[in-house]
Amino acid sequence: MKHEKPKYVLCVAFAENGDAITGDSSGNIYIWGKGGSRISQVVGAHEGGIFSLCVLKDGTLVSGGGKDRRVVLWDHNYHKKSELEGHTDELWGLDSHPTLEQFVTCGQDKLVHLWDSTSHQPLWSKYIEDPARSAGFHPNGAVVAVGTMTGSHLILCFTDGAYLAVGSHDNFVYIYAVTENGRKYSRAGKCTGHSSFVTHLDWSADSQYIVTNSGDYEILFWEAASGKHLTSADTVRNLEWATSTCVLSFSVFGIWPDGADGTDINAVCRSHDARLLVSADDFGKVRLFPNPCSQPRSPDLYRREGHEHPAVVGRLGNSAAPSLEPPVH
Repeated sequence: MKHEKPKYVLCVAFAENGDAITGDSSGNIYIWGKGGSRISQVVGAHEGGIFSLCVLKDGTLVSGGGKDRRVVLWDHNYHKKSELEGHTDELWGLDSHPTLEQFVTCGQDKLVHLWDSTSHQPLWSKYIEDPARSAGFHPNGAVVAVGTMTGSHLILCFTDGAYLAVGSHDNFVYIYAVTENGRKYSRAGKCTGHSSFVTHLDWSADSQYIVTNSGDYEILFWEAASGKHLTSADTVRNLEWATSTCVLSFSVFGIWPDGADGTDINAVCRSHDARLLVSADDFGKVRLFPNPCSQPRSPDLYRREGHEHPAVVGRLGNSAAPSLEPPVH
């Protein structure tokens, strides 16, 4: 039986053995060996285009269709294990949790779902203001970023699991209380005070406080339970932070070079052992610094150049600073 030749390859993933897996605009899944030859196929896996593919830790392949609104799980031999209808409109974004048997999906219906990979049931669902186009977990599993078709983005952050913070393009930070093992969310507060969209967010280690950055380069501190804007430096001066992803803070002041504006550094992240910071900038550089980095224009420990576009970074492990090559000054 002949099948219509697909016009576009819409998504790509890699199996544990290195095979490439593609999903196309005709709803087919193809598996390609290292030599570029097609070694397997699932024709008609979805009705309409396949917009997302993701390989879970156990090797299960998850595929998401747009037109048919289905999420399908495939075993190692690409036989269908199960399927569910997860959204009421086109499904666009999908990513697996880095350590847990969970994955997140989002789509045109303005819904974000967190799924249990074993039971194939949603753990929680949240409506957002705009149709979603992409979703991705932070490598430590504490953060999910959701991109929307309007150009805005949401940052969904977890610390001890008791609260969820959502930094939004509408200048607000929304705080939700999490109960019933992540199955129930109720709004506990709203942080009002930013005059531009929220770009970065960190929780304190005790989940009592939040620090945020915004598009107009503000650094604001909040009491999580009430959403109150904190103006006293004494309250937050000695706090321990669960993460360090804010590009504007006293502990990362030294990562900014001379002449930089507030948009030049896109991301920063702290290592698990809190010894190192890594930054990514608009010039394609990934730079490594000691943590904290509070002195103006601190020299970097290591610099990697070569990206043609703005760089982004993920979570650092516990390894010491790389010694592949010295920084270029």
